[in-house]
Amino acid sequence: MNLFESLRASFTSLRANKLRAALTMSGIVMGTFLVFVMYSVGSGATREAKKVITDLAPNAVAVVYGYFPVDMDISKVTFSPSEMLQQMEDLGTNLPLISSRFKPEMSYPLQRELPGGCMATPLSVDLKRVEFGPRSRNVFAFATNDNYPAIRNQSLARGRYFTRRDEGRRVCVLGSDLSLRLFGDIDPVGREIRVNGRRFQVLGVMEPRGRTMFMDNDDLLLLPYWVGGHLGPEQVDGFLVSAPTPEDMREAKAACIEVLERQVGEKTFTVITQEEMLALAGDATRLVNIMSGIVTFVGLLVGGIGIMNIMLVAVSERIREIGIRKAMGARATDILKQFLLESLLLGISGGVIGICMGFGFLMMIEVIFDFPPYIGPASILIALLFSMGVGVIFGVWPAMKAAALDPVEALGHEL
Repeated sequence: MNLFESLRASFTSLRANKLRAALTMSGIVMGTFLVFVMYSVGSGATREAKKVITDLAPNAVAVVYGYFPVDMDISKVTFSPSEMLQQMEDLGTNLPLISSRFKPEMSYPLQRELPGGCMATPLSVDLKRVEFGPRSRNVFAFATNDNYPAIRNQSLARGRYFTRRDEGRRVCVLGSDLSLRLFGDIDPVGREIRVNGRRFQVLGVMEPRGRTMFMDNDDLLLLPYWVGGHLGPEQVDGFLVSAPTPEDMREAKAACIEVLERQVGEKTFTVITQEEMLALAGDATRLVNIMSGIVTFVGLLVGGIGIMNIMLVAVSERIREIGIRKAMGARATDILKQFLLESLLLGISGGVIGICMGFGFLMMIEVIFDFPPYIGPASILIALLFSMGVGVIFGVWPAMKAAALDPVEALGHEL
């Protein structure tokens, strides 16, 4: 029996038992669905996380208040409950019990100590309500200094940015989307808006930047540090530093540590470079992928067991058929090939349905949560190979059992 005849016989057998085939495929459908969705969501999250980090600033160095062990290898974190509690306790003892002791004016001595070409800005992030006439919007407000546009490599679409000459004034700069939502086609430069009920004059509007992860970089408000973030004008969350080269970035980290240790004390802050951020993101992604892999493995295992059980039932129901075929000259390899093809077809069909369901689910995630999962050829191929592999692996035993039947005993089998 050639391959075409074996395929035709397998299709005929599956068509004759549509309900049983559908029930058998259900486990594979769900397992493939999990593989496809988790791989696509994980890939999308990884790409977005790296985009957020690389979009932060060229060769960025971030300084945050509170000591965190950034050199910790996340992939080696244990899942033992007692050890996890100890790790959390050790980490907790390094966290500050008071609000940030960073002062915005620390950015100036920090700027002087940095290698040539490096720039520093204080940074504080808060959620504020912005109003212009009847229009209002809740947006993220970034309290910074005049280095912020250069550090973020952003330019102005109109107007100007605030400088130290504006110190003491309530001024602001709008993101392009925020400007459009509040003012429409009206030029906002020189006009006044209300920020948490206080009047601010608009100095300029930034060029469009686009989205990263869940953050719209154009739907935001930029304020001078002297008007304050959520900690008030005397404190900031941290500092953002940009360096011309990776070598300067590492030197900038050392300079930040040296300057800030004199200002706020040892181990009360964390300085992390862009390289370290990307490494941490990679470690976290690997950990998530391992956990996702365990979940999908269990799902596919259940589907595979379903295929094996149903195929064993099919073998027991078709013993006389197998005996007749062997009596007519079919070899054991022909029987083996047909049953393997049936289980493979079940795996492929379940895989295709699971991938189609996954496409629909991922589109729903993108619309509802505004999160772009990454659907690449690799995710489709991996999901399909998993479903095919499960079909073949769990179909081997039933196929071998069918092929090993004695034709004389099979013909004498009573249904």
